[in-house]
Amino acid sequence: MSTQNPLSRDSSGQMMLLIGFIIALVIIGMSSMVYSLASSNPQSTHKHSSMDAYYSFINIREDYGMILKFVSNSGAYSPFNSSNTTIKDFESNMNSTMASHGYILTFTRGPYFNNMPPTAEATILLFDGKNRFEDTVTYDLETGRIMYDLVPPGSITDLHAFTGVNDGEIILNWTAMGDDGNIGKASDYNLKYSIGPVDTMAKFANATHIPVNFYPDFNGTPQEYIVMGLEPGRYYFALVVYDEVLQASNLSNCCPNAVAANWTPSVGSVISNDTVNSGTNLTTERGRDVTIMFNVTDKDREALDISLWLDNGSGWYAIRYTGQTWGQYNTTIYNHTIFQINTTWRYYVSVTDGLSGHNATLPHGSPSSYYWIWGNNSTGAGMVTIINDSVSTINLSAPYSDDFNNNNEISVLYRINSSGSWDSSNVTYNRLLTEYLIFISGLNNTNNYDVNITYIDPDGIYPVANVTGMIWNQTLPP
Repeated sequence: MSTQNPLSRDSSGQMMLLIGFIIALVIIGMSSMVYSLASSNPQSTHKHSSMDAYYSFINIREDYGMILKFVSNSGAYSPFNSSNTTIKDFESNMNSTMASHGYILTFTRGPYFNNMPPTAEATILLFDGKNRFEDTVTYDLETGRIMYDLVPPGSITDLHAFTGVNDGEIILNWTAMGDDGNIGKASDYNLKYSIGPVDTMAKFANATHIPVNFYPDFNGTPQEYIVMGLEPGRYYFALVVYDEVLQASNLSNCCPNAVAANWTPSVGSVISNDTVNSGTNLTTERGRDVTIMFNVTDKDREALDISLWLDNGSGWYAIRYTGQTWGQYNTTIYNHTIFQINTTWRYYVSVTDGLSGHNATLPHGSPSSYYWIWGNNSTGAGMVTIINDSVSTINLSAPYSDDFNNNNEISVLYRINSSGSWDSSNVTYNRLLTEYLIFISGLNNTNNYDVNITYIDPDGIYPVANVTGMIWNQTLPP
């Protein structure tokens, strides 16, 4: 049987080829006009948007199929025959048009199959300087339309898992595979995990899905994903790649796994109370007992070293609860009582996870940050006594009252007959070991005088109460 040259057919076939050639030229002209209108300024230094490039790519991909249909006489022979220049003209025309807009366009011809229906394959790539659009397409030559993608994505072969840094994290990385084997860019990922190896598609179907918030990159590109919020334990991962028609790759390599990052223990419900008032920061009366309470948790259920740190002005020291097991700290409200508060205390809680070395403190930033308990140093006026008086002077004795560290100060004012203005111009006093000696001079023995003594206690870094002493009314002797 002789072999006939597909281009040397009968006159009917030649006529159809001629018609197809004419139609192809019309499409080429239309395509040139369409793509040249994609930008009113093809020489603009700013290349078109990614969407412009994408839609150009889609249009070229569809028009290429129509050209293949006509030049192949609806699949009667290969459109890529070296004697046929029509497809070359279309490719050249499109290359020039896209180049005028700053794009790079390439066509890579694939095989022709005289099947039912006849098909031809081609890879089209458009690069706009930033984004790369590529697809390997199988065309139905009888219709010129794109057939479903016949080549599945490549399978991931280097999926790796590592314990992360933050609570409950595992880091995954792999190399992206293409839309058609190792060509192009696939469309989606299906990532799953289990507590056992995922080495079959049946196990993959029953594993837990993890939404991946990005799409596959181009073949050969390294990619990474961080799985977060995992409970303590070891996890196994598998990955399947999908193309635009949901063809799936094979299962990724078996069996990457890692332990989720240890959870940092946490401190909660810190409070101090004196049976009357409570709060993380507490103002109480001097002499009262104050109890500090807190609890701790740890998802890892590992042994913890727990410390309550205290400072009453002499430096930090710790009340320690070491080697606390999960069974102990999970059900315990820790407490410590400071008896007879008489000054300002600072405190915070720290917890160390012995295995992971994770630390937690409350308040955060301790010891630079801390809670406080202020023993309010209530200064009373005490008994003010008259030492002596004369025609023009009153001499008083005022104690330090019950100020336990004897560091209060006083303010002394006087006025006439409870109606004059308060004055301190003629007041002097001396501070002795246990009392103040107060002298008020320049008075007139015909008047009654009110004397007001205010104790001012500067203890602590928080506001203190100023206690007003008794108002003393004295008539000077004649």
